[in-house]
Amino acid sequence: MVESPAKKKHCCSVCAKPSETIICQRCEEKIRGEVVDKKRNIEKAGKTDSSH
Repeated sequence: MVESPAKKKHCCSVCAKPSETIICQRCEEKIRGEVVDKKRNIEKAGKTDSSH
């Protein structure tokens, strides 16, 4: 028997744990935090380079 798409269980694309969305809330928060840290480091490096 084939499951209908509406009843098919989903998994997070990052951690593979069951999730209602493509990326679970925990992984989404972790990724957002990493992006903010990377942006902060890039901006900090840019300010340091421009002061020379």
